[in-house]
Amino acid sequence: MSLSSPVPAPSSPPARGTSRFLRPVTAVGVGLALAGVVLAYSHRPASLAVLGTLPAFSLTGHDAQPISLESLRGRPFIADFIFTTCAGLCPAMTARMLQLQKRLAPGVAIVSFTVDPEHDTPEVLARYAADFRTGPSWRFATGQREALYRLATEGFKLAAMEVPKDQQQAGGDGPFLHSAKFVLVDSVGQIRGYYDSEDSQAVERLRSDAARCEAAPFGLRDLPTLNAVLNTTSALFLLAGFVLIKAGRREAHRFAMLGALACSTIFLASYLVYHLNVGSVPFQGQGRLRSVYFTILLTHVLLAVAILPLIAMTLSRALQQRFDKHRRIARVTLPLWAYVSVTGVVVYLMLYHL
Repeated sequence: MSLSSPVPAPSSPPARGTSRFLRPVTAVGVGLALAGVVLAYSHRPASLAVLGTLPAFSLTGHDAQPISLESLRGRPFIADFIFTTCAGLCPAMTARMLQLQKRLAPGVAIVSFTVDPEHDTPEVLARYAADFRTGPSWRFATGQREALYRLATEGFKLAAMEVPKDQQQAGGDGPFLHSAKFVLVDSVGQIRGYYDSEDSQAVERLRSDAARCEAAPFGLRDLPTLNAVLNTTSALFLLAGFVLIKAGRREAHRFAMLGALACSTIFLASYLVYHLNVGSVPFQGQGRLRSVYFTILLTHVLLAVAILPLIAMTLSRALQQRFDKHRRIARVTLPLWAYVSVTGVVVYLMLYHL
């Protein structure tokens, strides 16, 4: 009697628990990210014209703490230019601003820049603020004369100059000429309006416009954080995809890589929306930190450009089930893709949180 050849036991199918988990996670993540991009674009203060974008600046507050464009990002603010020895216009502007402050939305800040930095030191400005009993959301800024005047004329597009002694008028406002305008700046440093501080209707319009800038629950100011979240999620999907394919779980690997692709695609859309509206954001760090930042940024940008065709070829070969060629190119694509995702988060942290 012949013995029948043993029938090999069928290989057990790869565990599907991971793929069942990845599907809803990917769907929810993609849905939330898309909703975030749509909200960011639709809720930005587009009804107020963009009249200019402030350049980077670095000054000192009346509390002796730094004031820069980066430190002011994230909330709209109202700006004006004054000096503490002014006899007429400046006290009136400050008094009107004080009345306005009491009616502003809680998220709107105020910054008053001096045009007489030699006299208006942080200590002098602190006494001025105390005399008017301004609140913590109102800061007074001083610094180098050249920087302040350049910010006034080139950034805010306002008049600011020192009046020669032979041209000063008796009973006038003093040795400095400056604008009486209040300026509304949104949460990303864009100028949204100019308002005559001596016109009560204009000041009321400023209050309303400032509330509209502040009211957006999700806007351009939130996109850098969203982009960092998308990059982090993409990196995690890539790591999961690598681990899963090493374990032979092709189906779960496929969902992980599609998740990474979705996050990176949404990131690209969000990144373009942000920078088309805001422009470039300057790095404020100095010294060795600056060199480190630009080294990381340069490699990130170059590889981000290079990775796009690699991702397309890798995906194409997988869809065509040419897995031998897919594996060969994936060995290059995956580490470069992961590097771009991780350095995207590093660039965000250095640019917005250092």
